[in-house]
Amino acid sequence: MIHVLFTPVKELIKKGTYLIYDPAGGSGGMLTEAEYFALKVLNSEATFILYGQEVNPETYAICTSDMLIR
Repeated sequence: MIHVLFTPVKELIKKGTYLIYDPAGGSGGMLTEAEYFALKVLNSEATFILYGQEVNPETYAICTSDMLIR
């Protein structure tokens, strides 16, 4: 899924600040993998700000704690 999102625009993501938003954040795995892919695989010097939302309070708590640890 990350490849589908980034492959069409990979040449454009070199520098700057980008927002990554996941409307169904779950435990935050997609957000962290998206950031990893963008920084390591694309070899980008850009800054990424991660956003997400989740309807389930337990899953939201897992995601929030994961983001705080990172």
